Formats: sequence, structure tokens, C-alpha cells
Amino acid sequence: MGFVVEPYSYFLCYEIKDIEQAKYILPEGYKILKTKIFEDTEPGYYGIIGCFNAHTSEFWGLRIEFYIIAEDTKTGMISWIIIDYDTNTITYDPKNGLSDPNATGSIMTTDYKGIIYCDIKNESERMLEFESDISTGEMTLLDQRLWIEGNLSVAYGKYKTNGDSEKFSLTFNPLEFKETLEFHLET
Repeated sequence: MGFVVEPYSYFLCYEIKDIEQAKYILPEGYKILKTKIFEDTEPGYYGIIGCFNAHTSEFWGLRIEFYIIAEDTKTGMISWIIIDYDTNTITYDPKNGLSDPNATGSIMTTDYKGIIYCDIKNESERMLEFESDISTGEMTLLDQRLWIEGNLSVAYGKYKTNGDSEKFSLTFNPLEFKETLEFHLET
């Protein structure tokens, strides 16, 4: 299936605090792995929230996916494990099959000044809302292993499968993962 990600996508990266819980929700055959987000950073145990508008031959809409970065113990590849997601379009996962949207009315867009707006709320009231001025970002080199290899090995976590998480691949032009705008959270 063709998969096109519209500009802009946004990835919120955070260090995992509860390593045992993260291990528990990984599917069989994966172990939590220290990795780097950017080329010049120290490795850590990361969770990532990916926000993007995409269209395929099957769906078109906003997805927010919650990942844990792991290693496939059979192949040794870095893997993005989808733990959960919210979307305003139809979706599919191995446990629920084809499903209706769980976050209708949600949006991620940008305006003429370069402000990204994300406002998503699912049916159970989980929400993510932020604004980000892309003119304040600093171009930073990404860790190629995480962003290129990791997208070649994607699987669903324990709660989105019936015990077997068959992996799949997403292929992007490597130049799309050369560098990105890095933002620092205001505290």
C-alpha cells in the first residue's frame, strides 16, 4: 500500500521512566533498546508520540501513534512498536481489524506564519493539544539507524494484537530522515 505523509509531521520524544512496564507491553520477540534520537545525543530508552497526516489507498487523515523503541531479537533490527494510536479516519490493527475513527473532529495543520496546531482528543478523553512555531526550531542531524532502519521493522504492541505481532515495513527516501527541526520544551 502506498503511504504518503503530508508536511508537517511532529515527533515528541521522551525518555521512558518505567522500564519494566515498557518491557511488559512489548510483543513477544522484542526487547527494549537504548537508542539515539539525534546523531550527537546519548542513547536512552525512548518512547515517541508521532503526529502526522497521511493518506493511502485505504485511508486519509490524522494519526497519533504511541511507540516504544525496541529491538527485534531475531533480526537485531531497531523496531518501532506501536503501543496505541488515535485517529480521525478508519484504521486497522491485528486485534481489532478494520475500525472506525476514535478521535473524530481532531486536527493537525499549519498556518501561513509557520505555526503547527495539533488538537486531538479521542473518545475516552485522552488528548494532546499543542502549538509549535517552526521558525524557532534548529536543524539537527537525526540518528539514521533509528529513523531509517527502525521504519523497516514496525510492529504492534501487546494490547493491539492477539498474541502475534507480525511486523511490516515503511520505506522512505533516506534524505527525509537526514535532519529535522529540533525544538526544546519550555519548562
